[in-house]
Amino acid sequence: MKSVYKINKTRKNESNITKTPLQDITTIIKNNVDSDSSIPSTPNSSQSQSITSTPQTSPLPTTQQQKNVKIRHATKQSVLSFGIDERKQCQECGMSYLKYVQSDVKSHQKYHQKCLNGRDWNDKWGKKLIEFNQNEYICTLNLNNSSEIKASLELLEIVNQNLNAPDDNEFWLKGTDSGKIFIYVKDKKAVGIVSTEKITKGHWFAIDDGVVINKIDIELLAGINRIYVSKNHRRFGIALKLLKCAQEHMIYGMVIPKHKIGWSQPSFSGGKFAKTFNGVKHKSGKILIPVYT
Repeated sequence: MKSVYKINKTRKNESNITKTPLQDITTIIKNNVDSDSSIPSTPNSSQSQSITSTPQTSPLPTTQQQKNVKIRHATKQSVLSFGIDERKQCQECGMSYLKYVQSDVKSHQKYHQKCLNGRDWNDKWGKKLIEFNQNEYICTLNLNNSSEIKASLELLEIVNQNLNAPDDNEFWLKGTDSGKIFIYVKDKKAVGIVSTEKITKGHWFAIDDGVVINKIDIELLAGINRIYVSKNHRRFGIALKLLKCAQEHMIYGMVIPKHKIGWSQPSFSGGKFAKTFNGVKHKSGKILIPVYT
């Protein structure tokens, strides 16, 4: 049988095609399909389209395009796996970060310095309450200064991360007498902080048992919401100095008795410190500290 299409030898213009009768075309297509085992006898619509399409017009990717897609996919996956495997946790500050991600490394360095050595503090910030020497003092905040507030919040963020506790700053940010912040500054670094709030009652807490005695209410005047000292400045009595300052300056014209000060969410180390500050010995021999919620 003669060819279905008669194409000129130059093939410069594929539109110069002479057609045979429709019946002959049908017969040739059937014969071609039967002779090629790679093409099913009843192709679906996409396969029929690929039969009549040229490489330029085919909607299906070429072999080279498929290879490129696979290569890009593999590269992306290897980067993700690499990042997960290289996560590191600092043993000193506790922060987890990616060793080979520059932004993570910088964030860790900044946090690490604040955690160990304190946060930069401008000598013009705050109102000085107690001065130990020219470069060491305790001050309270000026709530109209956003820089002071930001620096204090950064220190409190470290406390909350160590305690796994939520932010709790509303009571002193309001600018009322419901709470105050005291900052310990040394060599232009804020190395300690205590946040206090006014309260009226609390309960006894048995340190050894970890039990709050809810049946008995006790009268309190002030609560220690958060207290923190940078790691490299601990064991120098800074926390005790902050508490004494809060005793004298939280309520105007009054020194708050120790047994009228309660603790919020004391950690293990915080409980030991509270025990030495205002713990009392029960007749059972157990040590109790005042707490509040």
